[in-house]
Amino acid sequence: MSSTPDQFNICIVGLSVANMTVLRQLCRQIIPQQYEIRWVNVADPDLDFLIIDTDFVQARSIQNILSYHPVPVLKIVRYPSVAQNICDDTLYLPVNNIALLSNWINSHLFDAHHQKKLTVTTSERPVETPQPAQPDLHLFERLHGKTLGLVKLIDAKGILGVADTAQELFWPSPRLSMARPVDHTLGIAHSTNRELQEMSAQSHDLKQWLWDLVWHSPSYTSLLSATDCVQLVGWPQPAADRDRHDVLQLSARLHQQALTAQQLAEQTQIDVSRVQLFTSALVASGLAKTIPSYQNSHPVPKAVASEIAVQDSKKRMGFLSKLRHQFGL
Repeated sequence: MSSTPDQFNICIVGLSVANMTVLRQLCRQIIPQQYEIRWVNVADPDLDFLIIDTDFVQARSIQNILSYHPVPVLKIVRYPSVAQNICDDTLYLPVNNIALLSNWINSHLFDAHHQKKLTVTTSERPVETPQPAQPDLHLFERLHGKTLGLVKLIDAKGILGVADTAQELFWPSPRLSMARPVDHTLGIAHSTNRELQEMSAQSHDLKQWLWDLVWHSPSYTSLLSATDCVQLVGWPQPAADRDRHDVLQLSARLHQQALTAQQLAEQTQIDVSRVQLFTSALVASGLAKTIPSYQNSHPVPKAVASEIAVQDSKKRMGFLSKLRHQFGL
């Protein structure tokens, strides 16, 4: 649907359902009734106005979209820290002065909207085709910060579940039998204990769940490049399916030495795009980290990589057995 002079296309990103509902009602109250309001995705080519949680503004996917499609942006902070409701294009919730918000919308949204329509009618230059939105590593980095508390993971299809970032636990939605593929629409929003009670009773390790989520989401293959050097921090726990052999083989190689996806593919003879998705899943889940390539030193001798993990485990068990015997435990 194309944008028209009497229509505003507005997107809200990263807010709870309650705050999103309040802001939608305020926008409808402030914007004159002769203007239709259409709530759209952030990647909509006809976007007129973006309302976004301040924590999401610097996300790579958001900055990429704004670089080729600049629109007025109203940042949202959920807890008041200034006397005014709006300061430096930032709205502090809760809204206690609708007049300030109304003035901001009138001075930013209507002027920009008018200028946009004038440009469309007077310019004959071809419209630049937006680049496809890409998944963003920044979202996962925030999940591992342990400061967000309870958050829900959502995408265009709905809620995936609720995470406790402090305890690194995840409760999936009861409507999900397993982690389904996601794309660039994956996002997080603050959650409540009430929403947590609506999730499945069985919790999961957050890192392992995120690894499984990204591993089964082909859209995330390019989260890391094939030349990013990756160092293993923790082992993924694949399900007993056809992926298990590849995952253990790749993990065993990384356990021995930090490598790039390109190097892993060459050593294991596994398709580089599959290996790149594997390394992307590891870093997104916090089971690995990227390091400078110069720290990647001696090559790993070619061997049966799937056996390395088993042998290493036996060595550790043997060492612990000797310690127990030595100390009479």
